Amino acid sequence: MMRLFVFALLTVSVLPAMAQAADTGWKPSKCGAEPSAPAIDLSNYAKYGESVKKVNQYQKDAQTYNTCVRNEAKTEMDAISKSAAAIQKGIWDNFSKYNAAFKEAESKTKK
Repeated sequence: MMRLFVFALLTVSVLPAMAQAADTGWKPSKCGAEPSAPAIDLSNYAKYGESVKKVNQYQKDAQTYNTCVRNEAKTEMDAISKSAAAIQKGIWDNFSKYNAAFKEAESKTKK
């Protein structure tokens, strides 16, 4: 029962943080500006060729940007996860100490 309570407590404490992140929107800080998708012009062969070059360059730039975003997000998520786990362990350790103390006190009062 105590484990269920602790799990519920930890879950409820994490949900507001997740909602806040969704509201404000996370943006990478180390990747520069997101590349803009180019407009394409298919009105004639020359414009088509220019459009292909622009799209190819955009794909390269977007892949580089996407890799940077993914790596930065992973680094931040790993740090957040590690910190959250440490906080949760501290809380769990406190509950474990309380349970042990209460059990010991209860066994002494039954004698």
